[in-house]
Amino acid sequence: MPQVKNRLHLDLVPATARDVEVERVVALGGTLVDDRRRPDGSGWVVLADPEGNELCVERSATERGDPPPVDTGLRAMPPLHAAEERQVLEGMLEWYREGVVAKVAGAAPHVASAAPLPSATSIAGLVKHLALVEESWFVVRFAGLPEHGPWAGVDWDADPDWEFRTAVDEPLADLVARYRLACERSRAAAAGRDLDDVGADTSRRTFTLRFAYLHLIEETARHLGQLDVLRELLDGTTGE
Repeated sequence: MPQVKNRLHLDLVPATARDVEVERVVALGGTLVDDRRRPDGSGWVVLADPEGNELCVERSATERGDPPPVDTGLRAMPPLHAAEERQVLEGMLEWYREGVVAKVAGAAPHVASAAPLPSATSIAGLVKHLALVEESWFVVRFAGLPEHGPWAGVDWDADPDWEFRTAVDEPLADLVARYRLACERSRAAAAGRDLDDVGADTSRRTFTLRFAYLHLIEETARHLGQLDVLRELLDGTTGE
């Protein structure tokens, strides 16, 4: 039994109705400390666990009349199952690109910047990283064009996580806009080129446009999965 009042106080917002959750907690051994329910249905209930630790049971989102969650799901996969190779590669990459934008829609600033893992991974950081990857592979390495925007002049050896470190200080809307712009520049860099065309930058490896498409599909799909997990972990938003 604690000798002083705990500084940590949990506010529980149940998925079920508030009163049902109160009954459940009491049945599990909780005790009623303070009933703040009001005649109009608002209010909360203060309970304590068997060790005296207090928590509040609030109204559910439905009882509060909260708006429905933002749909962050992917649209149905386009009909690519029997398409020719270029259409499959472009179509799959576009599908995942759209998924990135959909998955981060409606994320609050504190959710976008939160880094719940030991690494610097965040929703904001992943969006900025994907913009960098788009321009790095299609625009700079394949097309041979100069670096554009915020990436120019970054010392990656000194600051390898630069995009993750700096993204948390930027509005998510700006990061999404930059990602969309990077995708547009990637499309322009690949337009009219053959899948067998070799990238302009062969300093590290020789690669074709086909490989760039496959790599971006893999990279975007992998980080889209991470975005999906982060949204559910941080604010409970789900969607395929």
